[in-house]
Amino acid sequence: MMKRMCLRLLHTKCGLAILCTPKLDQLDTPMTPMKPMKPENGGIIVLGIINQASILNLIKKAGKTRIKILYLIALVILGAIYIRFTWIVAYNNVSEQALTLSRTTKTLLQDKALGYLEASPDDVEKMQYKHIKASLMEVARVNKNIRFVYLYTQKDEKLYFMVDSEPVNSKDYSPPGQEYTEANQAYIQPFVNGEALITGSVSDRWGNWISILMPINDPESGRIIAVLGMDYDEKTWNSAIYVHVIQAVTVILALFLLMLVFYWLLVRNEALRDEKRKLDIANDGLKKSEEKFAKAFHSGAVLMAISRIEDGRFVDVNASFLDTLGFDRDEVIGKTTSDLNIFDEEQIAFIMKMADEGRACDLEVAIRGQDGLLRTGILTVDRIDIGNTQCWLTSMMDITKRKENEEEIRYLSFHDSLTGVYNRAFFEEELMRLDTERCLPLSIIMADLNGLKLLNDTFGHQTGDELLKMSCKIFKKVTREEDIVARIGGDEFVILLPRTPEKHAQNMVERILKECDEVELNGIRVSIALGVACKEDLDTDIKKIMMLSDKRMYSKKLLEGKSCRSHLITSLLGILNEKTFETKEHCYRLAFLSNELAQKMGLSDEELERLKVLSVMHDIGKIAVSDGILSKPGKLNLEEFEEITKHSESGFRIVSMTPEFANIADELLSHHERWDGMGYPRGLKGKEIPIIARILTVVDAFDAMTNDRVYRKAMSLFEAKEELIRNAGTQFDPEIVSVFVTDKGDD
Repeated sequence: MMKRMCLRLLHTKCGLAILCTPKLDQLDTPMTPMKPMKPENGGIIVLGIINQASILNLIKKAGKTRIKILYLIALVILGAIYIRFTWIVAYNNVSEQALTLSRTTKTLLQDKALGYLEASPDDVEKMQYKHIKASLMEVARVNKNIRFVYLYTQKDEKLYFMVDSEPVNSKDYSPPGQEYTEANQAYIQPFVNGEALITGSVSDRWGNWISILMPINDPESGRIIAVLGMDYDEKTWNSAIYVHVIQAVTVILALFLLMLVFYWLLVRNEALRDEKRKLDIANDGLKKSEEKFAKAFHSGAVLMAISRIEDGRFVDVNASFLDTLGFDRDEVIGKTTSDLNIFDEEQIAFIMKMADEGRACDLEVAIRGQDGLLRTGILTVDRIDIGNTQCWLTSMMDITKRKENEEEIRYLSFHDSLTGVYNRAFFEEELMRLDTERCLPLSIIMADLNGLKLLNDTFGHQTGDELLKMSCKIFKKVTREEDIVARIGGDEFVILLPRTPEKHAQNMVERILKECDEVELNGIRVSIALGVACKEDLDTDIKKIMMLSDKRMYSKKLLEGKSCRSHLITSLLGILNEKTFETKEHCYRLAFLSNELAQKMGLSDEELERLKVLSVMHDIGKIAVSDGILSKPGKLNLEEFEEITKHSESGFRIVSMTPEFANIADELLSHHERWDGMGYPRGLKGKEIPIIARILTVVDAFDAMTNDRVYRKAMSLFEAKEELIRNAGTQFDPEIVSVFVTDKGDD
């Protein structure tokens, strides 16, 4: 029979813990019943009266219920405020966009000599009327949300139409000089106060409208000679606002859902706590059983050890202790923590001090195993009496994984996962923290990457991500340790520079730009627009400094935008020349041949210029096609062919994002269309294909046939002309082929 073992119930901050005794044959003294200890020494704590505890629990639960109700009410109120705020902001945005369009149209119309119009039927014969009407019709055509665009004037306190955007044969056409009888007082208001006006809902025989009324002044006299009206269908107007409101409602519903989930978790947590209390009670019973006690000690997941107080030597440890720290039992028993190098000396002294004071509970410590690796543990030490021997019972829980997860979560909560710099949430906290007198002068650098969207669309988002990472490396290289670099948007960054005058911040900008000049990605130089502003006195609002920095950055972006885009396009063309047979000479030949042909076809100078640009840019989309496909000597398989046919669309996206070349976007997209409609990507047919695209198609095919390619030798001029004639009316425009072949004669 095993001699009687004593049990001990310890009360800690974490709850009730089972403490175990060592094996009896390892102690010098016989086992005696454990002496009760005073509560301050970590002894037994008696539970309070059950009825009293139950009443306190009921009071706590009632208080929690009230708090939950208050949270729910607050969320409802905030949700309503948020939805209302969203409506106001959306309405203002829609209104401002409409006013901006109206102002732009007004500016165009003032150059059309409105003074020549008299709001009479005779106006229809005037050239000024025709020009203005064409402009209004174009505005209505381009802006699908606008139903009517019109000009009216006031004569003898009556309103008369001058020009409108409706065709003459339209049932809604309002001829000049027709009285605007359905106009209400709002339509007279611009003549009174000279201010633009957005009407409320207006109903007439055409429907329900929201009208933008913009007064137009005579440039010489300054008097109001007409009002420009733009009518938006009320449903269309409101739908733009409803989209934002629906988004706001979705956010609120999501918050409600999160609250329900959170409440469910609270209820679940409370149930788990009840289960834990029941488990503690069960454990209390288990502690009274010597066999169960020993089993709990040696099979528990918590690292547990018993050591003598007099010399600190271990007398017993459990399996978790040995497995976690990598020791054998013989290596531990009879040794101290110093012998095993589990804790450093400073940490041992601290643990012993806390244990002597009865406060060694839930201490976070660094634990070193036999492998030398440090782990993090939660340690509790308490005194126990085993016979006449006083011992320390130490329990440790390995929380290394939890700490690593916490650190990772903490890192991700404050850092951008892609670039590793701080995120917007951390930046906003730091901005408030640094907005103090001790950090003045506080400089802010706003940064925006140029051409990120173009790179994403051309090379894929992986390349765009690399550009973001490279930019952050530049920021980190140039900035100091105390500076804050944060990503606050897709391609937007901000740098906080405490105790930095604006002049020094500007020097930092110059260093960033210099670093950018020395870094390339896929042959493309990193380009960043930067703006600097500095807060020099405490009274200045830091938000205004941010806005100023942002404004200066965007000014730089606008000033340098054309240069950056041109450089980017040039770089793309250079890369394309290196990876494909589409050489500069090929482009020059196309430009020369297509120009000759286009002149014979009677194209305008503007079309000739666009054709010249198209000759150079037509295959820029191939930059996104893999080198293996472009240089493949044999026939392409179906998958490879599908990839290469996408280059027209890729090129279309590239030039569409570049204002300088956007006017050739449609022709570039169409240069692989066929006369019979069997081309790609849109399957256009005949004269649906733009004329300069049809010309380029013929010339490009001729040049390709008469020059060596990786997959075949060049044809003779005669063979190439015969091939063009053979495909006239199917692949090529027959008229263009006829002119081209005739021009080439028998060369």
